[in-house]
Amino acid sequence: MTYEEERYEAGWVTILLFTYNRTMPTFTITPNLRTLNRYLTSATDAHWKAEQPDYVPEPIINVLEWEIFNDEAAFEKSFKELLTKYNLIDHYNNLLYLTLYIYDQVWQSIQIAYDDYSSKKRTRELAQLLLMLKGTKKGKLDQIMFKSLTDTAKTTDSLLNDWISGTLIEALEQKKFPIGGFGATVLEMLSDEEHPLKPDTVNEAKLQQYAKMRLIHPKNRINKAKVSISLLVYSYLEGETQLKAEGEASFSDVQLNFFFELLELLKQVDRNNMKSLPKDYMRTLIFNVVKDKVIIKRK
Repeated sequence: MTYEEERYEAGWVTILLFTYNRTMPTFTITPNLRTLNRYLTSATDAHWKAEQPDYVPEPIINVLEWEIFNDEAAFEKSFKELLTKYNLIDHYNNLLYLTLYIYDQVWQSIQIAYDDYSSKKRTRELAQLLLMLKGTKKGKLDQIMFKSLTDTAKTTDSLLNDWISGTLIEALEQKKFPIGGFGATVLEMLSDEEHPLKPDTVNEAKLQQYAKMRLIHPKNRINKAKVSISLLVYSYLEGETQLKAEGEASFSDVQLNFFFELLELLKQVDRNNMKSLPKDYMRTLIFNVVKDKVIIKRK
């Protein structure tokens, strides 16, 4: 759940990070939105006004739902130390806003992808289960097993198994299931295009379709997210700072090390689980995702 609201307080920009079971961490920063508009594509009113000649900064609040900050002060201190190390402290406000902005954007898309994956996986497993149950002759279901993290239980009695499987099919046909958890695709399992007025019954053709549905795990989007964060920051570094690429290279080693340490601060990489140097890891990661050695054509 991501949303924006405005607060009128002397042109400050406040970023809140939505977290669970504790007070939202808050960062009050003063970015130059007119400068950042060169690197951000945003439809918010505040960003649009920044392009007007009579622009007067108005505060906005971006509420991010990703809990990466257990201690706001500690994160702010570490972020400032990182920028000081790379002689970027004068860009603190812009880089903090830029980092949190892109972090929220990419992780929203990843969460949507994971939700979609979970829904499709749940639908496929249900379809496979229903196909098995409907294809099993009455009284021939050998056993049903239930497992938790610590316990296992199974039923081998044919009458009990028939009742369990029959109850599941009956509940589905009577739409006694959480539509929010199963998704609209489950309803398609009950469709009958040739007899639309016929009482709902499980559509075996639809079951076959969903039982064979191909799933693509969204974990690959994690690397794309890391690269998206790095490339947006890269564009700012190239346009506004002295930390630029050298010669014909797309990136300097110093830039790559900075990207890595930024992602490390955002808890997206762990040097203890790597064998390569940070700069080599970042170079390989970016080129593997982008598939292009000339990533940004510099002016």
